[in-house]
Amino acid sequence: MKAILDALGIKWDSVVGRAWLAEVGRQHGYAHRHGLEHPSPVDEKLLTRVERLEVAFDAVLDRFDARYCAMADRLEALAATREPTKEHARQLRQEFPQDYLTLELFFDRLEGAAWLRPLQQKKFFTAPPGPVVDSDAGTITFPPWPASAYLVRVAAVDPIAVLDIASNIPGSDNPRVNLDLVEVALLVPASKFQRLVPRAVEALRRPYVIGEERYAQLARRCADHGQADDAIELMTALLDVDPQTHEASIDDYAYAEILQEHNVAFTRSLGVGWLEMLASLLDRSLGRDGLQAGRPGGEDLSRTWFAALENRPGSPHADLPALLTAAVRDSAEQLAEDGEVGLDAVLVLLGAYPWLVFRRLRLYLLERHGSQLPDVVQNLLTDPSCIQDRYLAREWMRLARAHAGNLPPVARGALLSAISAGPDDAWKMRYLTPGENEDLSADRLEIWTGLWRRDRYAAAESILTDEMRQQYEELCERFGSATSLDDVPENFRFYGPPSSSVTAGELSALNPVDLVARVSAWTPSETWSGTDAESFAAEFRSAVASQALTFSAQADLFGILSDEHLATVLGGFFDAAQNGVPVDWPPLCRLANAAVVRTGREHSNEVHRQAALMLLSGLSHLGNPIPAELSDSVWQSISSLVETPSPAVPRSLVDDDQQRLWSEAREAALRAAVAWACWRYRQGMDYSRFFNSLDIILSEVLPAPQRGGMTVATVIGSLINQLHTLDPIWVRSHLTLLSNTDPFGKIAWKAYLSSAQPTQSVAPLLLDTYRAAARTPISADSDYHRAALQRRLGEHLLSLYLRSQVELHDEQSPLAEYYSVSSAEIAQELAGSLGAAIQNNDLSEDTILRLQQWWDWRVANAADMLKRDQKSPFREELLTFIGPLVSSGSFSRQWRLGQLEKVFCTVGTFGRDPRIFKFLAAACETIAGPVMEFLKDWVLTLDSSDWTPRLQEAYLRTVLLTGLGTPDLRDLAEDIINRAAARGHRQFRPLLVT
Repeated sequence: MKAILDALGIKWDSVVGRAWLAEVGRQHGYAHRHGLEHPSPVDEKLLTRVERLEVAFDAVLDRFDARYCAMADRLEALAATREPTKEHARQLRQEFPQDYLTLELFFDRLEGAAWLRPLQQKKFFTAPPGPVVDSDAGTITFPPWPASAYLVRVAAVDPIAVLDIASNIPGSDNPRVNLDLVEVALLVPASKFQRLVPRAVEALRRPYVIGEERYAQLARRCADHGQADDAIELMTALLDVDPQTHEASIDDYAYAEILQEHNVAFTRSLGVGWLEMLASLLDRSLGRDGLQAGRPGGEDLSRTWFAALENRPGSPHADLPALLTAAVRDSAEQLAEDGEVGLDAVLVLLGAYPWLVFRRLRLYLLERHGSQLPDVVQNLLTDPSCIQDRYLAREWMRLARAHAGNLPPVARGALLSAISAGPDDAWKMRYLTPGENEDLSADRLEIWTGLWRRDRYAAAESILTDEMRQQYEELCERFGSATSLDDVPENFRFYGPPSSSVTAGELSALNPVDLVARVSAWTPSETWSGTDAESFAAEFRSAVASQALTFSAQADLFGILSDEHLATVLGGFFDAAQNGVPVDWPPLCRLANAAVVRTGREHSNEVHRQAALMLLSGLSHLGNPIPAELSDSVWQSISSLVETPSPAVPRSLVDDDQQRLWSEAREAALRAAVAWACWRYRQGMDYSRFFNSLDIILSEVLPAPQRGGMTVATVIGSLINQLHTLDPIWVRSHLTLLSNTDPFGKIAWKAYLSSAQPTQSVAPLLLDTYRAAARTPISADSDYHRAALQRRLGEHLLSLYLRSQVELHDEQSPLAEYYSVSSAEIAQELAGSLGAAIQNNDLSEDTILRLQQWWDWRVANAADMLKRDQKSPFREELLTFIGPLVSSGSFSRQWRLGQLEKVFCTVGTFGRDPRIFKFLAAACETIAGPVMEFLKDWVLTLDSSDWTPRLQEAYLRTVLLTGLGTPDLRDLAEDIINRAAARGHRQFRPLLVT
């Protein structure tokens, strides 16, 4: 005891020394009772003794922390012993802590195998650490084991001793330990590693696995040295698919990497046994979507997740069935190419499974290697059930394209006759079944039958008779070229629209006259997945935008186009104007006037919407504005759009899309009307026509707001600030539009919160509305919109507070009421928004003072919440704001450090924001002492798993070097370095010698 006290610099006669020495030799008596007497009572005497010991232990451990680097020096000296003995291992066991950090440092310093036997004798390899489960946090960690890592390093030096030790290590659920044993097996000589293979298989069947690739490398080593059964057993355990969940134990990415890296090698070394394992795994994986193998045709949806078998899986993160299908395909094809296993044996193996993908794989292999089995190919090409099988259509047609020319005459005739006969009745019933209340029209039947025959004629083109070739050409002329067998089938291409038959580049190269003629004559192409109208519209719009100045000069020409194409043209000009591309506005305004009179047709509303958006962009974009002399013409178009009546039939009978398009068109027109008024305002021109029109609209919609009123409410709410600029008196007289609790008022208020900023002129007029809103949680269509509106309300209220328009603690202040009904997540988001705002260093003194008051209030609130619940989510509000706060130059360094300390004391951490550590490094220039004291308190909370010291090492080094270079702070800096090293952060130890 005295030696320990001397080593730690604690005097024997100090309070701590006396307390500890007083217990020497007495603990045995405390721990055991005499005979069968009752245990010692838990009385004041016992409690005093325990308290005295706790004080002594705290002091001893604290002094140990402060001298950790000295202990580390002694430990490194022990590790450097060249010929260690059992006595040296005893010293390690008895004279040093047995915690992870100490043992990690020791084993990391060992350079040779001399320590193996002494450490084995002292049982340093018998207790691997298990997983560490934190039930409260819901986490699990896997601590490394320094002892097994040492075995890996010296496995090649003394393989016999290492294998002897490794073979006797108890089984563990810690995947780090298990991976180290695999590394040992990969390093020891080939004649000896098999001893560890059963341990690897066992490890793969435990709950947790890491380093999957190393297990695959071990299996490769088994296969390369003739241990086929061991290799199969290892890979089966690694890639196994649960028969209940149909999932693998490793993630799909690792699965893909392993198959891609090792499939070829395993096929060569393990042959058909490897293919059989892969096929079995694929079979088990196919039930993951609830599919049953007995479905018609063995349907497994493989035509969706692996549409073209000749391609790679559809994504680098493809799911399990796709990964295994590719592996089975490649392995089977390699076996067929090598010739060691006959193609017929491979086909028999695949034929044992009922799923569609195996049938498709059989045809795929025959397409490439059918010359080995011509009779099988002939049977499949002439089998009516294969010809009519929709599930196998693509693979069958590719097989026909590759091998129809090799068929004997009789088989050719049978194949062509079957194609000429067309799809059978069963095919028609299965694939042309009409929808509910729909008849199977003759036209539809004729189209699909023609497409079916065209594609199969294309596959067998090399053997067509002259008559059949003429029929094929007629079908191509009518329906277009046959579906390509070399591309992914269109109906599986991300479910998107078909590609356009014309590109934007081709259209933009035409002059306006030819462009109008080309578009007018264009008709959509029929494909398996619909027409290409949508894609053509996108190309056309892009072409107009790219040549906007040229095309706008003759915009009147586009007036003859259909509504659908005219809407596309207007959209293209809108894109150009919005992006600042010059356009010729007079012809465009005439085109807009022509567009607004188109009413009552399917695409009229979309034409109106695009016309309004185009005009809106010209009125709002200062870089490319509409000329002032066009003002009356523009108003004529806008007013016509604004006054377009809603559909005349009751809302419940109106088609949803048409009603939506009408609402969107009216909203765009109203926004354009406001932009027109603002445009006139900037030019000093009269804009009273706008308010006259707006009053008329309000008189129409307020009695029945559901008939278009919601659109008006949205525009008024979102543009109330602009309206106030135009006419403050009008806005004051219509404020109830935003404050009423009727549907119109609610929509207008939500639009105001969502889109408008709380200005100095308008926001004070709405204080009563703000107060009412702060007391009542906002309703919305979804939780997401509700949270967004609640956050926006908070941003408005904070803005009002910082401008001294509301107070924190007023009886009528809405801010406190707002926070009382808002969630911790909302409070955190507000803290983030405010944090971004205070990065501006030009804050006024009044704003700074109010920010400080708000911050003190929020810290006090969080402290109160954390007293009730240490896990209160309100802690995140402080952690979100403290980084921006300390990085803002608007506050003194001393005050910012004080707030950092306040958060640290309240929450127990201050987060990992790098701006905090940058601040600490900068603050050392003027307040190094307080910064160092704070840093010491923080270091005491670290553990070895915390990455923050490593991530912020540069800033921390700056602080520590400042302390080491300041005589009054050197001892404190050394103390911090020692305590950091004692917690696993030894990267600062070298600073002690500088």
